[in-house]
Amino acid sequence: MLKDFMWNLFQKTGNIKSYILYRELVEKENSSSEERISFEQSATTNIN
Repeated sequence: MLKDFMWNLFQKTGNIKSYILYRELVEKENSSSEERISFEQSATTNIN
């Protein structure tokens, strides 16, 4: 939601700060997704 708002703000105004915040949110989202996948893979491989 905040990510979409910042993207729309950047598109309408060209404000570089809104784009930077948008990119930080995207990176955080991607990092969280990768961590979750890694955790799920390690949890399933440790089952005996």
